[in-house]
Amino acid sequence: MKLKGKDLKGKTLDEWLKKRRTGDFGDLKTNYVARYNALEDFLRKDVHPLVSLGPAVRDGFFLNDHGPAHVATVIKRASELISTDTCVLTAYEVYILLAAIQLHDIGNILGRGGHESRPQELEGQLEGLLGDDSAEKRLLRGIARVHGGTNNGDKDTIRNLVEEPVLNQIVRAKFLAGILRFADELADDSQRVSAFAMQNNAIPESSRLYHKYSASL
Repeated sequence: MKLKGKDLKGKTLDEWLKKRRTGDFGDLKTNYVARYNALEDFLRKDVHPLVSLGPAVRDGFFLNDHGPAHVATVIKRASELISTDTCVLTAYEVYILLAAIQLHDIGNILGRGGHESRPQELEGQLEGLLGDDSAEKRLLRGIARVHGGTNNGDKDTIRNLVEEPVLNQIVRAKFLAGILRFADELADDSQRVSAFAMQNNAIPESSRLYHKYSASL
């Protein structure tokens, strides 16, 4: 099954995905709706609320919001980006994009520097929730990884992303990565800042500029 962007009509990608049935994923037999729901639930409860603690503990850096609300905003922005007359995604591509959005910032738990490249370092329960196919896991982590940073000094991190069929499915990895990266930039707004923390000078000077920037958007 394919999603035409214009058919979202103000709804979000995750709302669309959660109404799909197994047969909507072509010859793929995995229940990707159930897999996404389990991944989202685990990350929302046990991971996303802790994402800002890694930089605080390891680097002394006070991040703006990188928790569940930020993830929801990135999904909303991605949904708005693809809501055009010409954009078409397969149900499998929608799953891959949403799962990558869920993963994109969790590397911050290990510290801010290079956080975008760290989803592949996180294991435990997360590994099982991503399924058993190693190529699919590489695809997800690859798309999540290129949402920021540089690749050997090149800010175009998407350029060298490998595109190859996964589970006999054509997946436009660069296209999905571009949506994620742009949506993430567009999700930087005043909702990511704690007005209370700003008013009470609870944010260290080294981090204050980033919060002021977000507060102005």
